[in-house]
Parts: sequence; structure tokens; C-alpha cells
Amino acid sequence: MDRKFLLGIIALMISLTSFAQVGVNTETPAATLDVTANLSDATPEGVIAPRLTGDQLKAADSQYGTAQIGAIVYATAAVTTASTKTVNVTVAGYYYFDGTVWQMIIGGTEWLISGTTTDAQSDKVGAISRSGRVGIGTLTPATKLDIKADASGTGFKMVDGTQGVGKIMTSDTNGVGMWQTQWFYLPSFNLDLSTVTNGKTVNLYEVYSNQFTKSSNTKFVSNNAALTSIPDQPVYAVSQLDFAVTDYDDTVIKVTSIDNNGIMTYDVLRTNASPDSYINIICIVK
Repeated sequence: MDRKFLLGIIALMISLTSFAQVGVNTETPAATLDVTANLSDATPEGVIAPRLTGDQLKAADSQYGTAQIGAIVYATAAVTTASTKTVNVTVAGYYYFDGTVWQMIIGGTEWLISGTTTDAQSDKVGAISRSGRVGIGTLTPATKLDIKADASGTGFKMVDGTQGVGKIMTSDTNGVGMWQTQWFYLPSFNLDLSTVTNGKTVNLYEVYSNQFTKSSNTKFVSNNAALTSIPDQPVYAVSQLDFAVTDYDDTVIKVTSIDNNGIMTYDVLRTNASPDSYINIICIVK
């Protein structure tokens, strides 16, 4: 071997040993391995990690232990039948070994939200999974949007300028949510037609509230002794409701007005109402 060549190799070894730094495309490496892009030609740039399939990575399970913590590979395909170490190798991508299992570098675990830009620890309040599911109040979302509340609060808040007490959420043909006014028909009741007269009144709010609660309705019956009102239908205050008559048999009565307290004034035109006589009254939540 040429003596000068041998001396060059020895000098290089001494240099690498002394500085413990390797530079690619640079004579002054700034770290243990410093790779600098070569912009003087059209060759591709980058660092390629070892590439192997998930099954090949699994076959090498015995080769990875605590000494290989931090090892990085690129899995070109998911493992067919996972082992303990390759359980996370479900898609192609970069993985690093944490000493126990291979973890995907991007998207391998849930993105835990703690309310700060730091990694979430004991104060985790939600998760965004790799499968595209979002959890609020849960770390294991079971649907695209999974909201779980605790004793400190319930539900969610959507403010779009149309929100209001008692409104219900609907959607358009594209699935865009919006708030809509809630309304319902007044329950059935007997309207006094005993005499032909003008200016008779009926309290529509009392008709509504008496039938939706048992406080003043002696005919309210339920198998649940603790039930005091129709579930999922709050009993609104009179100030929260508007009342509207949409149609009626005008051969029997004539509705003249409804005031803000729900008092409807009407005239009785005849007392012998037919089985086809009717009046439609709607309660609208303000």
C-alpha cells in the first residue's frame, strides 16, 4: 500500500476520533453528523433511512432492545400480523424505536390537547386521532366528533348570531348547522261555546302549562312518580312564548286578539259546533 495513502487514512481516523463529528458536503461539521445540501448540481438531496416492510421489521424484533432506542426506519408497508413491538406499524411511514415498541414519528399516537403548546400530560382534555376522529373531554373518540362533559359543564356552544333560548339546531343540504326557532302545537283542549256572545277569553298559556306539568293537571299520569313534566320539553314562561292562531272554523267562532300573556279573545257565532270544527294554535319559542 502506498505509504502516503496509509498516512492519509490514519490522519482521517485521528481527526474523526478527535472531533467525533462527520460532515457530508462540509468540512466544518457542526454536529455529530452534519449533512449539507449540495446545490451545485442537480442530484437529489436528503437523508434516506433504512427501508423495509412491516413484516421485515417484525422479523427483526429480537435485534431491537434498549441499545437501539432512537433507531429510525421507514416502513414501506404495514405489518400483516403485528407483534408487540410492531403493533403501531399500521401504515407506511417513518418509525422510531422507543425501547419497547415502534412509534410513528408523525401521527403514530393521538394528538393530546392540554390547552398549551407543550405536550399534554395529566391535564389532557381531548384528542385528535390518526383516523380523523376528534375527542373533546375524551382521549378515545368513538365517532368523528365525540364530546363528553363532566359535572362542570354539558353540551357544546355554537354562536352564529342566530342563537337564542329554546332554539333547535338543524342543517341545510350541505350539513351546515344553524339555529332555528322552535315551535309546537298547543295541546288539545275544550273551548267554551256554551253561549253565543262576543268577547269571551281563554288563557292559552294556562292550557299549555297545565298539560305539560302535573302541578295543576290532575289527569297527569305516569309510571314514574318523580316525573313532573314532559321530558326533553321544558315548560317555558309566558314571556318566552308567542301564540299564533293559524286557522279555525269561522262558522263557529271569530278570533279577535291574543295578548302578550296568552289571553285569546274570541266571539262565539254559534253553539252547535260540528265534528269537523277546529282551531289550530301554535306556540313559538322566542
